[in-house]
Amino acid sequence: MKNIKLVLLSFTLIELLIVIAIIAILAGMMLPGIAKVKALGQMTSCRNNMRQFALLTNNYADDNNSYVLPSLNGTNSWITNMTPYIKEAYKINTTSLIYSNVKLYRCPGDPGAFKFNGVLDNSEFSYGWNAKLTGTKICKREQYRSPSTKILYGETMHRDEGNPAYSNGIAPSNDATVWRECFPYPRHAGQGNILWADLHVSTLPRADLNKISQQNKIPVYWTPMSTY
Repeated sequence: MKNIKLVLLSFTLIELLIVIAIIAILAGMMLPGIAKVKALGQMTSCRNNMRQFALLTNNYADDNNSYVLPSLNGTNSWITNMTPYIKEAYKINTTSLIYSNVKLYRCPGDPGAFKFNGVLDNSEFSYGWNAKLTGTKICKREQYRSPSTKILYGETMHRDEGNPAYSNGIAPSNDATVWRECFPYPRHAGQGNILWADLHVSTLPRADLNKISQQNKIPVYWTPMSTY
C-alpha cells in the first residue's frame, strides 16, 4: 500500500498579519465614505424638519389672519405659539408639550440637543426663529419684500456646543441684542440649513452663513418689510 501524505495548508504568521493589514486598510478607506453618507443623511433629515416647520408656519398664518409666526410675542416664544400645531400634527395628547420628546426640534446631527453640561435641559433646541420677528402682528405673508431672501428659521448653536448666550432665536452675529451670538450655525460639516419666508429650505456653507449674518445685511436678509 502506498503511503498517502496529507498536506495541510495553513497560513504562516506573516501571511496572517498581511491579510489583517489589508482588511484594516480597506476598512480605513471605507470609513470616511460611510461617515459622509451618514452626515448627508443627517443633513437631509434636518432639512425635512424645516420643511415640516414650513407647513406648520403656514397653518399658523392661516389661523391668524395671515400674520407670520413671531419669534417672541410678549412672554410667548415661537415655541409656545407653535405648540398647538405640533400637538395636532403629531397627535400628542398631553396637556403640556415636553419639547425634548419632539424629534422636530432636534437636528439628527446634534447629539447634544436638550442637554446642558450633559444634563437634560428642555430649552436647548437645535433650531431658532429669526429674532427680528419680535412683537405682535409683525407682518403678513403677502407683505414680505423678497421673501425668498428673508430668513425665518435656522440652525443655532446651543450651550453644549459652545454658545454661552444661547437662546431659541437666531440673529445677525453683530446684532446688539441678547441673541447676538446665536447666528446661523453650520452644524453639518461646515454647512447649515435655513428656512426662508417663501418656505423653501436651502443649505449654505459657513462663508455664506457668515455673509448673511453681517450687520449691513440686516435689511437684506432679516427685516421682513425692508427695501434695499
